[in-house]
Amino acid sequence: MPCSAGDPGGTSGSGVADHGVSFALDLDQSGTSRLTNLELGADSLAPTVLFRGEDATLKSWPAVFGLSLTAIGTPKIGLLAPFTDGTRAVELGAAGEGYVAESADTAAVGSDDFALEFVLRAAPRVTLADQRGSGIGWAVRTTVDGALSLELQDANQLFTITSQPLSSGAWYDCLFWVSRALGGAVYCDGRAGSPSDLSALGDLTSAAPLALGGSSGENAELAYFALFRARATTLGTDSAAWEGLSRMRFAELTGASPRVALGSALPENGVRASSAYLDLQAGEERDLFLVGEDWPRIACRADNAAGTRCGYLSEPARTRFLPANASEWTANELAVNADRALFADGAASMAALVPSSANTEHALSFSGTFAGARQALSLFARAESGQFIALGAGAGAAIFDLHAGVVVAAPPSARATLENWGNGLFRCSYVFAPDPGALSYRVALLAGPSTSSFAGDGSSSWIDVAGLQLDVGAANAGSLLAADEQAADQLSFVGNDGNLPSSEAVSESLGVLLPAGPRLNDEAVLSLNLAGEFGNQVELYVTGDTGELKFWALRDGDTHWAFNHPASFVDGVWHDVGASWNATSAALTVDGVPATQTALTMNLPVFSLDHIDVGFSSSSSGNLEGLIGGIEIRAGTP
Repeated sequence: MPCSAGDPGGTSGSGVADHGVSFALDLDQSGTSRLTNLELGADSLAPTVLFRGEDATLKSWPAVFGLSLTAIGTPKIGLLAPFTDGTRAVELGAAGEGYVAESADTAAVGSDDFALEFVLRAAPRVTLADQRGSGIGWAVRTTVDGALSLELQDANQLFTITSQPLSSGAWYDCLFWVSRALGGAVYCDGRAGSPSDLSALGDLTSAAPLALGGSSGENAELAYFALFRARATTLGTDSAAWEGLSRMRFAELTGASPRVALGSALPENGVRASSAYLDLQAGEERDLFLVGEDWPRIACRADNAAGTRCGYLSEPARTRFLPANASEWTANELAVNADRALFADGAASMAALVPSSANTEHALSFSGTFAGARQALSLFARAESGQFIALGAGAGAAIFDLHAGVVVAAPPSARATLENWGNGLFRCSYVFAPDPGALSYRVALLAGPSTSSFAGDGSSSWIDVAGLQLDVGAANAGSLLAADEQAADQLSFVGNDGNLPSSEAVSESLGVLLPAGPRLNDEAVLSLNLAGEFGNQVELYVTGDTGELKFWALRDGDTHWAFNHPASFVDGVWHDVGASWNATSAALTVDGVPATQTALTMNLPVFSLDHIDVGFSSSSSGNLEGLIGGIEIRAGTP
């Protein structure tokens, strides 16, 4: 991905930053290349075994550390993964298709303590790695309920370390810790599983070679596997440190670890309480990836000015009001053939809509009563034997041409958009003000821009569809929903331990991309605040009434400045923002154009704030619906 950030100065993690930078968060770089040694106090533990997905071939899997593996069966290689650094994954098939070591020494642990790390996505009942065969050793599998479990079999008994249940098919970073003195633990996306007492664990020397992939269950994808073999003291003397390191590695992997932090570099717990989709765009192709809880979504998108940049995707909490699968809608004179075509997530999950041979209307419909000043009805579609569809609710509808990739028509009071996802796939959305009461939401097949009745042949797909969705109270269709109740994104860092400057002059810079179209509500971009209080904050937010960026500061409820920049932020274009203040004034610059205001109240003493909240505010504006690029906070004005 063409995403990078310059380094204007500073150090990674804690330390002294150049040019007064106290906090810098790039938000455009993610992937397994960011995972290095395990740093536990004074110990830096290098992997004894390390495999990266992009290195795998159809014949072997060369190791970064350790001995290479030999392919068995025909594993799929080079699969896309949700990262910006070129990380790739390997599909380990359910029919024994995977890789095996030539020697049992490859992943031997004996009586040593060790750690295992996996970057993976899997369904329940899948074997990821097995070094025990049917005897002594270790193995990692997903359980029936989807948890990831490490089985440790010595000569006498079986020990297990099990994570919390994982969302099927979602990406996770899972780190297992095995210490006979301190016990066993696992953290997936930084969330702890159940601890295990391993004081009685014996020798795990195995006669079986390491195998990645297994012969039962469904497919799994593996992008990274590492084994860190250690003496007991090398895993530390306090297991509490494992959580912090697991969370920090997860932040590094996902792109949410600051490049500069004079205070804590660890994001606060609770980024998001559900799985979600992120999307990465390279050229005209846009791919979807399901990621697990608390995974900060570093997404890449081309804007209306044809520039592709990456940033952190923030969205409010949302609800699934309509079934995502077309087969759960009411079909009129058409058949719905499920799982017939490839979707943007690489799965054959798009349904084919086949019109009957009757000369009549062919449509899907679903009725419901949902509130909200605006609603956004959307779906993903690809043309097959037909090319025109209508998407609407009640009496209104928009017409889309899936061959030409254009909106043909829409009611004057509504707004229709068509996003090109590459390979003939489009996302169609229809945004409208709903009438009170129940509405019939419809997807109609058309033979032409104005021809709703026609005869199909009863066997050919007209279009393929997926991801039918209704966003209520929203000005735009949000990202594809991954859960019935998808939690809000809330990325936050401690501010009062060095990350925020203790000076009367402070500046901040970042990039912002919002979907084109008007807002309904104020949306927070960056909030520096004291304990989430409304009356003590310095906030940048997009106004719901004007679509402009506002710079606002309060101390103990008194407004120190509050003014808008005249640039529009609802044009679908990346904007570079700089904001600063000193003792007597504040300034806001957008794409190099400044706006200023003399302070209404002197900005002394220095603002005392303790949180850096990205894309949300806990007490004033709503969540951002858009992307935020690299953030820098520094002492002094630019």
